[in-house]
Amino acid sequence: MSHGDEKAQRRAAWLKENDIDRGKLGVATGEGFYTYPAHK
Repeated sequence: MSHGDEKAQRRAAWLKENDIDRGKLGVATGEGFYTYPAHK
């Protein structure tokens, strides 16, 4: 997305700032777009 049009670049920057930089990496960290239950 960072190589797309201006709208795609803004979306990519938002995702990076609000998810990736905060460690919200999906199942591996237990949260991301969704919140995942802890594995036991």
